[in-house]
Amino acid sequence: MPRLLLTAVVVTSAVVLCGVVLRGGGPGPDLRPAAAVAGGLGALDAPPPSSADGGPVTAGGARQSGGAGAVAERPDPRAGAAKRWSAEERRAARVVARWDRQRAAAWSRADPERLASLYVDGSAAARHDVAMLRAWTARGLRVRGMATRLVAVEVLGAGVAADGTGRPAARLRLRVVDRLVGARAVGRGVDVRLPRDRATAREVTLVRERGGWLVAEVVPA
Repeated sequence: MPRLLLTAVVVTSAVVLCGVVLRGGGPGPDLRPAAAVAGGLGALDAPPPSSADGGPVTAGGARQSGGAGAVAERPDPRAGAAKRWSAEERRAARVVARWDRQRAAAWSRADPERLASLYVDGSAAARHDVAMLRAWTARGLRVRGMATRLVAVEVLGAGVAADGTGRPAARLRLRVVDRLVGARAVGRGVDVRLPRDRATAREVTLVRERGGWLVAEVVPA
């Protein structure tokens, strides 16, 4: 979900590949929300790109691997790992998937207001995500076809807490492992596939406000 790390490629004659952690840092290649998740959730941390490969969106298992939240995926991308998830995890996955689709639509339309509306007011993840979107649009580029492969989701907490107005609101805290795939940088004379992101784990907190789930915080898991 809402963290947004992506390998960046500069749109020039040279192609620069740079691994970045989604949901954290400044302008860059992470197309998931700063962190965040979106970090899932689920950003950018380097300059816009120019070539790479995407991939199908599927669910699968994962195991923790070394290094800054990076995760090594188990070989079973399509054998229906999601079927092994609990009912609670499947519900959480649907929340994350819906949020990711809304975020992808905002990025595709280069709409910072719509993007900011997916986060609670004052969210650091929102500031990062919007700043990254503006960095791409300032270069005359839009990011289209962005999809999130959800590898794993774990419900760390669920309950009710006061929202920004002091009223009670449903709250979800999730550990999400995901990766961005299929994104393309499109602009005048430019249409390039962005590099695939590595699967990354993040903790994402969502709050039920304004009739939907909004991301409040994304941090490395």
